[in-house]
Amino acid sequence: MRYEIADNYYAFWFRFVYPNRKLVERELYKEALELVKRDYNHYMGRVFEKASLDFLWKRFAFERAGRWWSREEEIDVVGVKRGMAYFFEVKWKDLSEREARRS
Repeated sequence: MRYEIADNYYAFWFRFVYPNRKLVERELYKEALELVKRDYNHYMGRVFEKASLDFLWKRFAFERAGRWWSREEEIDVVGVKRGMAYFFEVKWKDLSEREARRS
């Protein structure tokens, strides 16, 4: 059985703050931040996928929505509404303002 913390605040705390609490308690923030930076984008990718699912669910009022995967294939968000399927791939990435406006 696998458990997952649903609240993003607590998930962040247990993922980054708790393991580095000794550095934080000693006020070695720079060192703690370096450890957090290593895994931050990977962590935020999952948070962003969840936020995107929530946003798309509300925006399109899907009857059903969620992730889909099969062996090596994965679709981040699949929504169904009135017999039509909608497929979305979402990415957490740093973009310049120009890149963001182009999308």
